[in-house]
Amino acid sequence: LSRTSPDVLDYLERLAIISHNAGLARFEGYCRALSDSYDRYFKRKASFQTQEIMGQVARLYRRSGLLLKAESGAEVLRQAGEFRTDYLPVGDLDLIGIAMEHFQSQTGYEGETIYFLEENTKKWYTYTNARPVFYEPGRGRGHLQKSQAPWGVNVFFQDLLKVRIHLSGARCDERRRLSSSQESRGEVTGSQGLELSDIEGWYYEDFETLFRERIEQPGKWLLDQDAPKSGVELVYVQPDSCAKAEFSQTDQQLILPLYDKAGRELLVEVTYSKREADTIRYLEKISEKKLPCFLGKIYLRDGRMRMYPVDVWDRPKIL
Repeated sequence: LSRTSPDVLDYLERLAIISHNAGLARFEGYCRALSDSYDRYFKRKASFQTQEIMGQVARLYRRSGLLLKAESGAEVLRQAGEFRTDYLPVGDLDLIGIAMEHFQSQTGYEGETIYFLEENTKKWYTYTNARPVFYEPGRGRGHLQKSQAPWGVNVFFQDLLKVRIHLSGARCDERRRLSSSQESRGEVTGSQGLELSDIEGWYYEDFETLFRERIEQPGKWLLDQDAPKSGVELVYVQPDSCAKAEFSQTDQQLILPLYDKAGRELLVEVTYSKREADTIRYLEKISEKKLPCFLGKIYLRDGRMRMYPVDVWDRPKIL
């Protein structure tokens, strides 16, 4: 790294453009992600991680090797990836707007993702409003304020969190990401009014059950990281107690230990960034006197169960 010239950013940008023109969608993303990591290194940002950039280089090298060895057009397409996902009809859906998450990807896009829970199947669906920021200086956070909701629903985008929607002619991809297709039409059927019965199967007070149902699944951790997966699934976690949140200056990360009634642990962790500063300040103030219900993404690292929080809820709101 110390011998790397800042010119590597221009080189990776040229590779990304070449990949795009050649129809190599996956490789364009890899180059932009690697460029983002080098950019963070040169700017000495706390979010830079050596292990992450090593993994990105290794992944690009491995995929390039597989592309060179491809013996058929089908294999080339499989390694290349797709720019656009195929959206297939899934019938009518009754959606409850649950949470909204801002994102800024390493591949040069930012925007908001809204998470919906389907009332009948209890499956998670998402809708993303994104825009490219490849060439914006500093890639500062943008806001999609007062943008119109999709599917002809007569509310603002952010207000989708306040309502229930009947979506006719819905289309989604294999990860249950919804399309804004004009063939899909939405109608507001009521306020969100989330009840515990709505989130049955996604609400946990026992962390052993949480681990068994959401992490301890055969083959889950053996999947290819680039292989298609099902949609993002959030869980609600209501802890019985917590320890004081601690912020590591070394890792630039806040960790809030949560415990169930049996003393089993779940670590809520957030890495510092300007975008996460408010979240970190909020988590630092949490005490056992008023523990909220956490909504987030569960994962396993170093043998410990962890959560990235997307939102928090007061108990009376869902109980």
